Amino acid sequence: MAAILERNGKYYAQFYDEARSPNRKRFSLKTTRKRKARRRTTKFESDYLEGKFDPWVDDPWSYDQEKYDPVGIQVAMDLFLTRKREANRTDNTIRTYREVIGLLIGEVGASTLLGQISTGQLRDFVRDSSLAKATQRKRYGHLRTFLRWCTAEKLVRKNRLGDVSQPEKPNKLPKAIFQDELTRLCEVVKKGYRRKRKKNWIRKRELIWRIPLFRFAFYTGMRGSELARLRWNHIDFEKELIYIREQKNRKEQTIPLNRKARAVLGDVKQESPTGYVFQSPNFEDGERNPKWFRENAANAFRKAREEAGLREELSFHSLRHGFCTKLAEAGKSAVVIKEAARHADISTSMRYVHMANEQLKAEVEGAF
Repeated sequence: MAAILERNGKYYAQFYDEARSPNRKRFSLKTTRKRKARRRTTKFESDYLEGKFDPWVDDPWSYDQEKYDPVGIQVAMDLFLTRKREANRTDNTIRTYREVIGLLIGEVGASTLLGQISTGQLRDFVRDSSLAKATQRKRYGHLRTFLRWCTAEKLVRKNRLGDVSQPEKPNKLPKAIFQDELTRLCEVVKKGYRRKRKKNWIRKRELIWRIPLFRFAFYTGMRGSELARLRWNHIDFEKELIYIREQKNRKEQTIPLNRKARAVLGDVKQESPTGYVFQSPNFEDGERNPKWFRENAANAFRKAREEAGLREELSFHSLRHGFCTKLAEAGKSAVVIKEAARHADISTSMRYVHMANEQLKAEVEGAF
């Protein structure tokens, strides 16, 4: 059994066993209060009798803690990405995690144990002053998910990123395209099509399919990858619904097929029920790579934007921003915008409401 000793106002526990060497083992109870010393000694005695604690061998302050398997950050990243693939995360999501964690590995070294990475190193990496606020938040968010997973999997004892405050959110409004800009964009595509057709540089409808794509994106707010996957049998004309089979979050959902979007589809030739809605004439039936389609659409948008002399800040994703902005300008609430655009967080939807309010304020000021 253990005895409690008091020396200079501090308490110690002392175990005795004549068969051990030395036959007495003493350690501090880390308290100056007798009642707390008794409680701690009672626990040590109980664990000693149950064989959980040996004062001659174990550290009295860590013997009952969970066991951890320290690994290098490179190994941890590989395990993490494997789990993400098993959870059916998108290729883009996995690529971004690899990019962010890979940059940290480049700074601390691939063989560095997770537990050896200091709070200061994480803070310097996340809050690099040469980075934009959005990039800082991206690093913080992805590292937070990664290190939380490592902590839950007992690859590291403490998530030191928890001691680093999240970078401030950049106060940027969405880069939305407006109706008149969309009209100018489509006119440029039409002129380019006519010009190239006259010279027999392209086949019939080879470029004109981009106009319905741009307009449909504006009237539905669908993401590029969702438009890439959209097939005719995903559209229910009777119920006026569009079935989003694979969203950013991998979940299925329906959105309304509004009158404007339906009218756009009237200009698109349907090849087969299972065929893709938006495709060039030289596309061969089969599976397509959504990433390539999105990039091709983005390049086509950029070229048309440049020729139309529109704002450089506009991108293909601005069509989705334009959809949300239209709703906000019509007085729709952030809740409605969130449901229509399928935002994960209502704070994203609120940005469009703020932007509409700023536009209204500017127009009122202009009137006077």
